[in-house]
Amino acid sequence: MASAMAAAAAGWLEVLVVNSLLVVVVFAVIAVLARLTRKLAAGLGVALWSLVFARLVLPPGFSHPLAAVGLAERWTEAGSAAAVTGLAAAAGGAGFEGDLAAVALGGGTGAALWSLLLAAGWFAGAVVVLVRYRARLREYWRVVEHADRVRSPEVTVLVARWRSALRVRRNVRVVVSPSDCGPFTLGVIRPVISLPASVLEDPSSLEPTIAHEMVHVARLDALWLFLQHCLQAVYFFHPLVWVSGARLTEERERLADATVLAAGGLCARDYALGLLRVVRMQLVTGAAPSMGAPSRRFRMRVHDIVNTPSPLRPRMTISLAIMVVTAVLLLPLGTGGACLLYTSPSPRDLR
Repeated sequence: MASAMAAAAAGWLEVLVVNSLLVVVVFAVIAVLARLTRKLAAGLGVALWSLVFARLVLPPGFSHPLAAVGLAERWTEAGSAAAVTGLAAAAGGAGFEGDLAAVALGGGTGAALWSLLLAAGWFAGAVVVLVRYRARLREYWRVVEHADRVRSPEVTVLVARWRSALRVRRNVRVVVSPSDCGPFTLGVIRPVISLPASVLEDPSSLEPTIAHEMVHVARLDALWLFLQHCLQAVYFFHPLVWVSGARLTEERERLADATVLAAGGLCARDYALGLLRVVRMQLVTGAAPSMGAPSRRFRMRVHDIVNTPSPLRPRMTISLAIMVVTAVLLLPLGTGGACLLYTSPSPRDLR
């Protein structure tokens, strides 16, 4: 029983180690692509940074004939291919695959104990991160539970207008929260938009805020954010996963801005000024700036909104096409040119 638990722990640790190495390669490529294509389409940044998290859920040895690593192996000489695929081979190739499990099974009590201790340390860290996220999410839900529903005719008209513009068929409840709490959206099936009382009292910021939050409802961003936080908890020890999460959140906000402007009804200047007023209200009341990013990043967003001659449209077809091509070439970093589903070796294989 103990040896089976040690082997399982070692196998899971090996998956974490291999994917942690592979995500470094994916992160480097995505960072370059995101910078080069930033002005191409608003949704492309979301699509590209999502690939970093997609790599984390794939088996470490996953590959197929069209993968960039497999093409490099076939189209270049042996020496060049070794240089191109060195990291992938070291992380996901046959030489690394199963080593930790082999040590756990054949290395004696000491190796098995270390595997169990490391797995227990990882589990404790992941639980701490998830508990902190759940506590923060619970705080938001507590605000909504104690908030009053907004029944203002003006708000009702704006909500109906933007539900129609963004094709949101679910009923969206709007509540008023204390002024020291920024606007936010919760829920997927029964979404709720929480607006500070100060926003309801300021007509110039009311429609930009409702429009922005309604985009998050339309794109099911609450669900994607939950899945993102779950993966960040699993790989809590990897700094590039947290950096990728921050970049994905920023790009998600940029996509919301572009979607609002593409829907019409708000000009770029009025929309940007409305968001700025919301952030200034929060600073005055002592709340942390919201709207999806720290103050420096938020200023960059406002600059892009106001100074871009023609606001970038979401262009989901272009974003999807580039994402698919990048995913097909980049994500399968296993070697061998075939789909190698990662499996830890059985005790019989290690004899």
